[in-house]
Amino acid sequence: MCLTSRFVGTAALVWIVGLAVISTAVEGQISPEVAASQMGRGINLGNTLEPPNEGEWNNGPAQEAYFDEYAAAGFSTVRIPVRWDQHTGTSVPYAIDQSFLERVEEVADWALDRNLFVVINAHHEDWLKATYDQPASRARFDSIWVQVARHFADKSDSLFFEIINEPFGMSRDDVDDLNARVLQLIRASNPTRIVMYSGNEYSAAAQLFAAAIPDDPYIMGYYHSYDPWEFAGLANREWGTEADIAELRAQIESAKDWSDQNSVVVTVSEFGAVVATDYNSRMRYLHAYTSALIEYELPFQVWDDGGDFEVLKRSELEWHDSKDILIHTYPDGPDEFDVSITTDSTVTLTWNNQATHTEIRVERATGDSSFQTIATLSAADTTYVDADADTATQEYRYRIMAVNAISGNRYSHPLRTSIQQVRSSFIGEPHSIPGVIEAEDFDLGGEGLAYHDSDAVNIPGGYRPDEAVDIENRVSGGFHIGYVEAGEWVEHSVNVQEAGTYVVEVEVASLLGGGRVHILVGQSGSERMVVPATGDWETTVSISSQIELQPGEQVMRISIVSLPEYNIDRVSFTRVDATTVQRDSELSSFEIYPNPANSRLYLIGPSSMIGQQVSIVDITGRSRLFHTVKSERDQISVSSLSPGIYFLDTDSPAGKKPAKIVIAR
Repeated sequence: MCLTSRFVGTAALVWIVGLAVISTAVEGQISPEVAASQMGRGINLGNTLEPPNEGEWNNGPAQEAYFDEYAAAGFSTVRIPVRWDQHTGTSVPYAIDQSFLERVEEVADWALDRNLFVVINAHHEDWLKATYDQPASRARFDSIWVQVARHFADKSDSLFFEIINEPFGMSRDDVDDLNARVLQLIRASNPTRIVMYSGNEYSAAAQLFAAAIPDDPYIMGYYHSYDPWEFAGLANREWGTEADIAELRAQIESAKDWSDQNSVVVTVSEFGAVVATDYNSRMRYLHAYTSALIEYELPFQVWDDGGDFEVLKRSELEWHDSKDILIHTYPDGPDEFDVSITTDSTVTLTWNNQATHTEIRVERATGDSSFQTIATLSAADTTYVDADADTATQEYRYRIMAVNAISGNRYSHPLRTSIQQVRSSFIGEPHSIPGVIEAEDFDLGGEGLAYHDSDAVNIPGGYRPDEAVDIENRVSGGFHIGYVEAGEWVEHSVNVQEAGTYVVEVEVASLLGGGRVHILVGQSGSERMVVPATGDWETTVSISSQIELQPGEQVMRISIVSLPEYNIDRVSFTRVDATTVQRDSELSSFEIYPNPANSRLYLIGPSSMIGQQVSIVDITGRSRLFHTVKSERDQISVSSLSPGIYFLDTDSPAGKKPAKIVIAR
């Protein structure tokens, strides 16, 4: 192998090369083309082996039972993201903790023992991305891969390596260099094991297409897609127009074309949409995505982090409806599925049959219950009228199944609809903006129209006991919404008095902190605000964001984006007047990370910035912290700032260009 001193210090180079060459070469047998034809539908075990210590984020430690569920559901591949940084020494020989290596091996073996393909990678290695120009950082990362490659060298060739996940902050040349060098190190002990590479930034398709293709017959390219992010990541819009579908299919078709033209197998190792998105939009999105990936023969692994992008409810070992879309969607299955209410309690279903199957079954579900067949139709039928819907139930989910005993049943995406519901304001008229809106005074209309709750019981029953939203008495008087679950929401009819920029503040209380809440007014959405720990369930703090509002009557939605649990007391809107600083551009002079930040914010900028003063300003324009830049790589302590949205300003004579930063704990 050829590693120049430009990349690795001399001592580290000698050690890494020596470590690599003493490994035993184990030849894999499967080619990327054959592997791609068998990998099919996959899933990520996200937010599990990436925390500093396993189980510290929103999930507990990995369980073998998850892999029983993956196999039984019909998934063929499991991607296991791994962050090695916290388990690796910081000086030569950069040894990985043996117990952690063995733990990763144990989890990977759970997949291999069930005849699943498995991908392990280097995930969230932000230290490398921020310091790639430093030889010691490159040497440390090289050492990690030499050790990982040696440790797994005798494993089945159904185990693949992925060099790095989303190398945001590194240039294309940096990532090309990294891919070539690490691949060479892996090849010393794994000459034919499949290795996956990507482009720079967030590993999107365009970056993959622009990356240098390693000269190696056992590689796969991967890319990630959460497009459009405004929908899939932020839940700020709906999805499903003809233009939406055409854009999605065009991206996947371009990946297939690039794969064919360059003879490089491509896999989509992350895609999905947060559970806080509109249910029907999310189901359409996953169905369209899965159908196109299967049609263009691109293997995939849906992102499941056990939280915002949850697919498997790990603590209950139960699946969201999205699982059946991911497993049972085919290009020749029923599509163009739609649901409409034709009278108060009559539901009309329509769909298109893309092929002739044995028969059509109509399935229906209520609440979180499983689907049940309510009608069996001929293979040619494309319409069904459900006249037996119970108006007391209010919300149903429907889907179509095309029965095919030979090649497997095909499902449409499910759709949710509400029966005989009329929205009206609980207080008799729309809430006024600007103003204060009590969370518990959500609209009348019931489940699926005025709110969505995960069960039908108002657990504390302190207020509006006939509604399913959990409302609790506050010790200090009044009420708050509690016992929240991710994906729940409440809606309020509002009347925005004047167009403009508003500060939206949400009063919340949380014992642990870390959950997220989102406010949507009409088509305008806030940031996904992080709820801080307040020490108990009664003490509230205000978290805030800016939002651009249009005038007139519309609907405000409060969405529970993610846990840990928190209580919501009220929401207030204040219009930003002309004297308040407006901040919507980016600070081009610095690179800023991490963002969101916890206790420290790091700045990387040109030497010309040394001596200049930067300030951190809140969303009302008040300066909260000042700092004089001391070096090209500087840091600011932000531990004194409360969680929320701020802006970083510079006194550059070229004009202030504030950058938005988020403080989250």
